[in-house]
Amino acid sequence: MFHATMRSAIEGARTLAQLDSLSRTIWQAHAAETVTDSEAQGLAEALHTRRAAIREAVVPVGIPLGRMTLLPAKRLQRAPERSVAIERRRRLACSGPMPPALASRFTTGQLPVLRIDGDEMALDGA
Repeated sequence: MFHATMRSAIEGARTLAQLDSLSRTIWQAHAAETVTDSEAQGLAEALHTRRAAIREAVVPVGIPLGRMTLLPAKRLQRAPERSVAIERRRRLACSGPMPPALASRFTTGQLPVLRIDGDEMALDGA
């Protein structure tokens, strides 16, 4: 009775989750000695065959061939006008409250970051 019921449930399963649930049920019945070793093995083989058929039917959706992800390709972030960005960086580097002896130890790109960090510390304290 149990064997026939499980075999029809395996044939009617449409998802891998349903097959996993049926597999647990089979092996719990085997542990409770409701099903013999040979019956449990036969049901497990039927599960394996059905699982392979379901996996073959699964088709990836939405990913074009040759792409690894659905997300668009990343573009590098750049300032609209490079000279404007350089000018801003230099202006921030020169207008900071850092003493010249200490400022000489940092690059032109590092000084504006230290200035902005210092302004945030003065404003928020963190």
